[in-house]
Amino acid sequence: MVFFHGGGFVGGDLDEGDQFLRRLAGRAAGHLVLASCYTLATERPFPAAVEDAHAVLGWAKKNKAGLGWNGKRLVVAGIEAGANLAAVCALMSRDRGGPALAGQILVMPMLDPGMTTCSMRDVPLDGDDGMASVADTCAASYRGYLPNGADRAHPYASPLQSSRLKNCRRR
Repeated sequence: MVFFHGGGFVGGDLDEGDQFLRRLAGRAAGHLVLASCYTLATERPFPAAVEDAHAVLGWAKKNKAGLGWNGKRLVVAGIEAGANLAAVCALMSRDRGGPALAGQILVMPMLDPGMTTCSMRDVPLDGDDGMASVADTCAASYRGYLPNGADRAHPYASPLQSSRLKNCRRR
């Protein structure tokens, strides 16, 4: 499994997902878990992170022997922004002819920069604790990741809104 950390595209690192990954790996004995960094939007906005993420899949497949992996079942996973990258990797793998994926694990995925899903519409607008609301934080993250408004419609930025979700299954 190739895992991408959260952080709303503008922050986060491998340490952030460490506890989750350790628990997951502990339950997946005999499976290899590879956690990868990606370019944050504060350094370079979209599409840098998605290109990084897809390149990691190709690298893992190419270096399977050195990783101790047989190269058969490849799964992508991520938390929030990392889940977006995992979902986009499925689209990119389909569009670019691989590597083939056996599945994806998306935890609290950020899939829609328009924030039109029911779950985002149901988020309280004000945080009772004085902190920014989840919706405000997500909106700020998307603004950093997608400073060019036209990119928000791109299926590799907004996989939930993609009109081409067919054939994103195992090959």
